[in-house]
Amino acid sequence: MDKNKLLHFFNEPTPNVSRPKKFPFPFYHKPDALALLAADHVKSIIHKATRHDFQKQGKMFGVLVVEYKPGGLGYLMGYSGKLQDDERPQGFVPPIVDVHQKDSFFKLGEQVLDTLTEQIETLATHPEFITAKKKYQAALNAHNGVLASTRLEINTNKSTRKKIRATLTNKENPEQIETLSKLNLESKLEQLAYKKIKRQGSETLLILKEAVMTFEREIKALKKQRAEKSKKHSRRGI
Repeated sequence: MDKNKLLHFFNEPTPNVSRPKKFPFPFYHKPDALALLAADHVKSIIHKATRHDFQKQGKMFGVLVVEYKPGGLGYLMGYSGKLQDDERPQGFVPPIVDVHQKDSFFKLGEQVLDTLTEQIETLATHPEFITAKKKYQAALNAHNGVLASTRLEINTNKSTRKKIRATLTNKENPEQIETLSKLNLESKLEQLAYKKIKRQGSETLLILKEAVMTFEREIKALKKQRAEKSKKHSRRGI
């Protein structure tokens, strides 16, 4: 684009104000009278100059007051990122980078992100991953079911033993002493059996879970890599 088409002139005499000695920080400063005058012009033409739908997506515009020749002031108009449908309105400084150019960093970055997404989807839908998750869930359900039924049986037996103990009033009677010993032993054996079932089931679940985690760790690593690259990619595209 011809540079002359990018340089705009003030339609009225510029205020007699002192010019900044240093370039101000663009995101936190008080604009001077010249910048405000240029900004008013942009606001007055913005809806006519572009087809961008500001109701759907906001857009940041800016102006840069310049001295194009000794004593001659003008200004440039620009916008952040890209407009709807990649519109390039006349009179505005275009994007520094053409994000739709085939070999641009933006397109190349998109290809990298697409590749990572494809890898993630391939892993997430891998038959071995799906099978591993089904096996783990089925084993977990079965394990929890066995533990629940075993606890129920232990509680039932415990209640029965309590009733039997209530009938054993003569603690010096050899037969009653023997019965009490058998009841105590039965209780201990049940607890040991329960712990064994729980331990063996947990060991089996751990093996099945590791088969699932092998895929999940790789998917998580790829998602993290994609998020980091996407963040950098977005920053460069702003």
